[in-house]
Amino acid sequence: MLYGETATANDYLTTKVARPSDYWFHVRGGGGAHVVLMTMNQPQRVQMPDLIYAAQLAKRHSSQKHSGYVSVDYTLKKYVRKPRGSASGLAVYTHEKTLHLEE
Repeated sequence: MLYGETATANDYLTTKVARPSDYWFHVRGGGGAHVVLMTMNQPQRVQMPDLIYAAQLAKRHSSQKHSGYVSVDYTLKKYVRKPRGSASGLAVYTHEKTLHLEE
């Protein structure tokens, strides 16, 4: 599992390191780390505890880290892209699922 601590690191992680079959996580509606859960080309073998841990990591490294309730979106990296000419760290995604975390 990897995450970016800066916008530049997020860009690098999302566009250069993550593979299409890896899971990508980000808090919904806020700034924060891009988290990549590497799947070794077997995303179907990832278990729910791993997804929850990755979502917690995304929350911990986000602007919403002190919120009691946070939604974290995740999708396969093949559904994530960086718009041409966009600011560092910006990504758009589709086919997401959402995990809702409460303290």
